[in-house]
Amino acid sequence: PLLGQDGQSLGALQWPIRDDEPLTNWQQLFDSNPVAMLLLADSGHITHANAAFGRLMGWRSAELRGWHADRLKGLKRRPSILESTWQHVREEGAWQGTIWGRKGNVGKEFPLHLQLHQLQPHGPASCLGVFHDLSEQHGVQERLFRQAHYDSLTQLPNRLLLEDRLAQGLARAQREHHHLAICYLDLDGF
Repeated sequence: PLLGQDGQSLGALQWPIRDDEPLTNWQQLFDSNPVAMLLLADSGHITHANAAFGRLMGWRSAELRGWHADRLKGLKRRPSILESTWQHVREEGAWQGTIWGRKGNVGKEFPLHLQLHQLQPHGPASCLGVFHDLSEQHGVQERLFRQAHYDSLTQLPNRLLLEDRLAQGLARAQREHHHLAICYLDLDGF
């Protein structure tokens, strides 16, 4: 089933895409939906992308038809992850997770939540991809990390970050049978 952002089922979507057929209600809903979506063939090639997906990725939706999906994602650099994702969809019928997309040809990478749902194996469209831009949430997380681990006045690492890095360093030294030296400087009245 197709899941909404709240995790609730939106029902099953079964609909063949052929250029010679009139638009169905599902196709109209797909094309006009504000959520970025695309349909993929078994081969991983894009058979249809809605306008929201085109805007999100920085391409016109019509020019995406026929492209292989790995051309759009940062996962292309890690083929083992891409292949395991497709394998999971074939075996379980769905997959969801965070990937990195790239806007246009040379655009900046940004985080995306992707849901893949198997529709009709060996049909004209066998997989539906639903994309949500996580850039804003990712930015908030980065700001919170910075506030928690760095002094706001000096921008120097604070005690929490020191403790974290010290714990990592001690674990690594113990694991690799090395020594770890620490130089501590206490500034009074600063």
